[in-house]
Amino acid sequence: MAVLPLLGGEVVLIEHYRHATRAWHWEIPRGGGIPGLISTDNSARTLQEKIGASARELIPLGKVHPDTGLLADAVLLYAARIDEVGDVPYGKGIRQARTVSFARAEAMARAGEITDVFTLAALMRARLAGLGR
Repeated sequence: MAVLPLLGGEVVLIEHYRHATRAWHWEIPRGGGIPGLISTDNSARTLQEKIGASARELIPLGKVHPDTGLLADAVLLYAARIDEVGDVPYGKGIRQARTVSFARAEAMARAGEITDVFTLAALMRARLAGLGR
């Protein structure tokens, strides 16, 4: 699952190193989840692990198929209203966390600064759900 953290009217992004691309990527927190845990509990755990935040509210944004040509997997997307960013585990592939306006996140997507498919899909779904105001 992937979770779009909403702090007030802003979005929290993390800059995460991905070995497959050998590059740093701006993205939302995501994780594979623990088998047997329901998706909302896995989402809450992912938020806590990646940005030290607790979800005040989890809003389902549907699912995406990351690569229908290669994978049958679907990834659940959520938005999460949070009250603060806590301890970010810097040094575990995360260089920084940044809070930006929704408009700035969309501008980053337009400019190619955000290329992560889960982040792009979550931003679009959140905008369509009226969350990006």
